[in-house]
Amino acid sequence: MKAATFFFVLCFCGLTRVLFSPIALAAEPRAWEISGPYQSNPLKRATLAGSAMVGGAVGHAWLVVSCRPGAGLWAALRVDGVLAGRFPVDDFEGPGGVGESSRLLKVAMGNNGLERSFFSSGTRQENDIFEWSFALPPSETRCWLDEAGRGLRIFVQRPGAADEPLEAVFILPEQAQPLRELVMPCMPCRGYLK
Repeated sequence: MKAATFFFVLCFCGLTRVLFSPIALAAEPRAWEISGPYQSNPLKRATLAGSAMVGGAVGHAWLVVSCRPGAGLWAALRVDGVLAGRFPVDDFEGPGGVGESSRLLKVAMGNNGLERSFFSSGTRQENDIFEWSFALPPSETRCWLDEAGRGLRIFVQRPGAADEPLEAVFILPEQAQPLRELVMPCMPCRGYLK
């Protein structure tokens, strides 16, 4: 494992705050893994491995982008059981979870100072994995494609608390074409990504 350090500058009300986030990332380059998880189903997924931390624990995280023509684009943050066990995932799980009424999931890209907030829905997956899913707008999709090779961070804030959030870090692959091809059928205007 090779330690990678990311510095992010976020601007709030004219103030600049530098966030420091050391998370161990694998030394080998990451790539989008494309899959069609169900036979005879048009659903396609692109998965990117990363790392996450909360409460001093570091674990595995995955960013999953899903496209099913006619159903739009969805993204999901998945974390392993070590991290889920240190975070109040029960508050996010199922219909009525706090993420459905509060924008507790935030996405920050590189050093561009932008942080976007999303409603999210939480579910438990196989192998003790927890997932937060959220609708992926075309503008965010375009940003992920245009920022290939840069860092992307996803935070999930604890409900009603100022405690440290769960933080996941991904390096968007230099080769964005696999993701671009996957999302094209789900974009409202396919020329938007050209």
